[in-house]
Amino acid sequence: MSFTITITECYGERRETVLNSKAADLDAAIESAIRKGYGAGVFIRDHGISVGPDALAGSQYGQIGKSTRNGYNMKTGRVCIRAEKA
Repeated sequence: MSFTITITECYGERRETVLNSKAADLDAAIESAIRKGYGAGVFIRDHGISVGPDALAGSQYGQIGKSTRNGYNMKTGRVCIRAEKA
């Protein structure tokens, strides 16, 4: 399945990372986009302000961080992830 993933930083220069991905599912496509823009990392979703159950249904807000022994070390401020089927 093909997806277009857009990651927009909500602060500062509002940098945008766009990836067209032929991934097996939406989660794999989002992981690829994060790897492309930020290196190794994981999306930590803010459930309080995200819209819908996933990035196809609405904007997903949160931060991108790296797992550490004591939790996560955040690489970004708030980001917005949106997805479309290509």
